[in-house]
Amino acid sequence: MKTNRIFLFLLTLITSSLISMADSAQPDTLCIAGSAKEIMIFSNPSYTAITVKGIDGGPENYYYQTGVSEDDEYSQSSYTKFRNPSDIRIIEIDRTKVSVSFSDSGNNPNLISFDIPDPDNRYVQSYTAPRKIDFGISLAHKGKSQWSLVSAGIGLGWVTPLNDKPSLPSSMGRSLEFTWTIVGGVQWSYGPHSISTGLGLAWRNYSLDKGRYFNREDNGVINIENYNPGYNKTSSRLQTFSLQIPFLYSLYFGHQRRFHLNAGPVVCFNTGAHISNGFSTYNQKTSVKTIGLNQTPVTMDILGGISYSSIGIYVRYSPMRVLKKSTGLDFNSFSTGIMLCF
Repeated sequence: MKTNRIFLFLLTLITSSLISMADSAQPDTLCIAGSAKEIMIFSNPSYTAITVKGIDGGPENYYYQTGVSEDDEYSQSSYTKFRNPSDIRIIEIDRTKVSVSFSDSGNNPNLISFDIPDPDNRYVQSYTAPRKIDFGISLAHKGKSQWSLVSAGIGLGWVTPLNDKPSLPSSMGRSLEFTWTIVGGVQWSYGPHSISTGLGLAWRNYSLDKGRYFNREDNGVINIENYNPGYNKTSSRLQTFSLQIPFLYSLYFGHQRRFHLNAGPVVCFNTGAHISNGFSTYNQKTSVKTIGLNQTPVTMDILGGISYSSIGIYVRYSPMRVLKKSTGLDFNSFSTGIMLCF
């Protein structure tokens, strides 16, 4: 083991000597670990990916990707895996080369280097986390603390009105909600904890049972009325659209921290609302859309959920009224559903 350490030291010394020969070549240490469960390396002329799993016997993994394309349809593509490596060191040299040095399970020293294609136009991801962040791009990493760009929380759920006055004959099975919690934002992580925020989108529709429809009067009051008995295939939906800014706390736990809880407030800027009514008479189908419903411009929701890896369930409660008092409809909403990358 001592001989191997000396050999690794000499390899590092040689690398450092080569670096010093070029004035512009500056090494950037990406990952140092005493041991790991395995190292996986994939490389082709346009892309290099390195994964170090189970760093120092813990749940943390290191992920590195760089290149100009992730296309793996190359005849020169290579994939290697080393189990139970030790003395791991990954560095970038002047943004043109990435080097991986380690001892394999037989205590044999290894040094593998790859040229970085098109350094001035490449993308790069480099972060340590319990799992791969599919939409994350690391901004900064220091110790257990890390800042990342993220996009997360694509959900499909069912929504129902609460505390409705007058009563809304609404069908939760047909009242759907689509949300993209964070289209683009930032996340700060520290060990198993993280806080994320950004800009997201949300669409909701409240569907009435068949035979009933929303009717907005000229004075802005919205009534619930019965369709003509001769109408077929009736439908009526009140739809809202919101820009949202969530402030979410996440806790990772369990085996390799694959489980995680998420909770926090969501500020909603309700920029649009309309009514869509539809019915059929004989062979004619009619649809009517009414806009300008006087929705409450800003509301606050509470969002919570539990996930395993990237799949989870969520609940969302909106304690503030959806529409202004002048509409004559007073109701809150509750929704639940499935969410990906949450």
